[in-house]
Amino acid sequence: MTVNDITTMLTEGGNLARPSHFRVTSSRYPMSVNSFLVKAASLPAATLNTIEVPYYGRKVRIPSTRVFDTWNITVIYGKDSTGNIRSDFETWMKEVQAPVSNLIAGTDVLEDWYVSLLDPADYTTIRTIQMVGCYPTELGSVELNQESGEALSEFTATIRYTYHKNA
Repeated sequence: MTVNDITTMLTEGGNLARPSHFRVTSSRYPMSVNSFLVKAASLPAATLNTIEVPYYGRKVRIPSTRVFDTWNITVIYGKDSTGNIRSDFETWMKEVQAPVSNLIAGTDVLEDWYVSLLDPADYTTIRTIQMVGCYPTELGSVELNQESGEALSEFTATIRYTYHKNA
């Protein structure tokens, strides 16, 4: 690829992804791009583990299991017609594991989440990743500060999932 090829892609509306053009949606819980705002997300990471087998003073490396990291999103704290987004996450966590009765739910609390890269020209989807079997493992604090009059309140949510794939 040459500099001219890159310039052509940039000036003629090539489908180059930008980190600020994305959408996060969910399959089960009443949260969508219309009911809450995600300030930051990522395409999820995965690691392929390796088994090392010693062989005459050297290590033979054999690919092993694929491990999927947690997925973090930063949510802008708000309320819409369906309720309070932080309360929705807290309710979901309570459904996974009730804090008083200590009961653990089955797989009916798991849901699929999607993160999509959007074309900056017309907001059509370039690529969508589906995280299968999601549930929240941590809700970050909401910082309150008298001097932050020009900022919106936000919190992070850490999501664990079974695996991800192209949707």
